[in-house]
Amino acid sequence: MKPLFLHELKQNRATAIIWAVSLLAVSALYLSLFPALSKQTETISKVLMNYPVAVREALGITATSYSTLKAFYAVILGFITLAGAIQAMNLSTALTSREERNQTAEFLLAKPISRTTILTAKLLAVATILLGTNIVYVGGTRLFIYATGVSIDTKLFLLMSLTLLLIQTFFLAFGFIISVSAKRIKSVLTVSFTSVFGFYIIGILDAVLGAKNIRYLTPFKFFDYAYIMKNSSYEWQYIILELVLVVAAIVAGYLVYIRRNIRSI
Repeated sequence: MKPLFLHELKQNRATAIIWAVSLLAVSALYLSLFPALSKQTETISKVLMNYPVAVREALGITATSYSTLKAFYAVILGFITLAGAIQAMNLSTALTSREERNQTAEFLLAKPISRTTILTAKLLAVATILLGTNIVYVGGTRLFIYATGVSIDTKLFLLMSLTLLLIQTFFLAFGFIISVSAKRIKSVLTVSFTSVFGFYIIGILDAVLGAKNIRYLTPFKFFDYAYIMKNSSYEWQYIILELVLVVAAIVAGYLVYIRRNIRSI
């Protein structure tokens, strides 16, 4: 399993670095604007009030979004988690579909290694990449905040930042079940963007319509930053829901892949 695990890491090394650096760069860029924006809170609030309520709700922007770092960081995370979800979907959707698309699946399965071992090695490789991305992002962002001289509670910062990893974990499992179930995926990017933005639009409907039950349908709404900032904790019913969904998707993915007929050359 180790050679396959290392092979997967090596194969995705370049894109993993690009994603990690890009997410950190976006965070740093927005955070660098905070000192200037925080001095113009009143002016910005007046401008924001001219936007439709639906738009403000969809983007998670309030009149106080630029007054404190934690509120501003919540806005930034809205974009970061969206990008991170796409990264996770790209990696997981290509998990087994890449070999079938390139017609190398038969060669891989002919090796003296079980399908379970193959899936495990691939899943661990993707999980390692996502974990590494989060370490770079969280560590780099924390250092940047420290360098700017603006303070934020460390526990709160970690709770907010770790939502990126939690949302990516959901899309890792979701992309995994698609990868092992689909007969052929012509474009990983098409599947990834469609899936991620589909869930994101559902989250927007929750904000616009105010239908609280919609929150159960999208991982982007499992984590309410206003609640996190107020209580310094997650809403555990959504954590449990995600855990159940992730475990169910991964178990189902294993069962499907072990039993399915792999398309030959």
